Amino acid sequence: MMWGRGTFDMKGIGIAHLEGFIAAATKGRPPDHDIVFLATADEETGSAFGTRWLLDHRPDVFSGIKYVLSEGGVTEMSRTTLTYYGIEIGSKQGVTVDIVAPTKAQLQRARIHLERFFIRDQPDRVLPEVARFFRQIAPLRVEQRDLLADVGRAIATGKFWLLSQAYRSLTQDVVWVRNIRQEGPHFAAVVYMSNLPDTVPDDRIAWLQREIAPFGATTGAVGRKEGPVPLSSDQTPFFGILEREIHREYGPVRVGTEILATSVNESRFLRPLGMICYGFVPFPVDFYQSQAMHGVDERVTIDWFTQGVGVMRRIVLSYAGLL
Repeated sequence: MMWGRGTFDMKGIGIAHLEGFIAAATKGRPPDHDIVFLATADEETGSAFGTRWLLDHRPDVFSGIKYVLSEGGVTEMSRTTLTYYGIEIGSKQGVTVDIVAPTKAQLQRARIHLERFFIRDQPDRVLPEVARFFRQIAPLRVEQRDLLADVGRAIATGKFWLLSQAYRSLTQDVVWVRNIRQEGPHFAAVVYMSNLPDTVPDDRIAWLQREIAPFGATTGAVGRKEGPVPLSSDQTPFFGILEREIHREYGPVRVGTEILATSVNESRFLRPLGMICYGFVPFPVDFYQSQAMHGVDERVTIDWFTQGVGVMRRIVLSYAGLL
């Protein structure tokens, strides 16, 4: 094992990216396409001094870029056997906004009213990419296999509520409220909304205002407003390269997509600009290793990591026409 913070997220994957970049840069002839290696900090806190800064001040770095490899993919395993290789194609989008009221009692009543939207049993809408994602993972899910295989039928037969909350949320605009705080003569609380990728955030803020108005509350400062962000198609030549190299290295593993329900990555800034972004883990990570992410015991298997570096080299060289 290779131990230490970042071995998986994100230094280990960054090293694999850098190895692919170096392989293309030292091949001895120009690549068919520009290859950009982007190493930025600040992703966990909004990217104001990383990718967003570069987009604002150095847009030339992104000029002509069609495909992006980022984080967000998953690997699923049964012991040491890969069972599913999920490539991230999108995520839900976040909005944070204050709700404000003159008294704590008014804000408490507004919060209680909003609780009915925290966990819901019915979908808002099922995006085609979400339905396909459910079908792809269905064979690997014992308890919810039939529901995921045909989510439309699950809805029609009244069984949608049997899906786990993480899956249900991929069909819903979700909201929850943090603790109430006093700010001078007023009281406020942060509302966090986790919206579907195609949801217009201003529409959700307007919805929130309508819901809390009867209680004497109003919306206040907006801390974060993201979306709509298109999902990336998996029907591209570059996705085909990823799938081919996965099979070449790891055998006939099932390759599919992944849509993030509770986390995001910097692709949310790039997809609206027309870039096709994939979250991709080049090396296998088992369940226990994934649970150690961000912890002091973060680790990856050295053999798997070495394989992943080789996979990333071949992916970049193949796209660059240098393989």
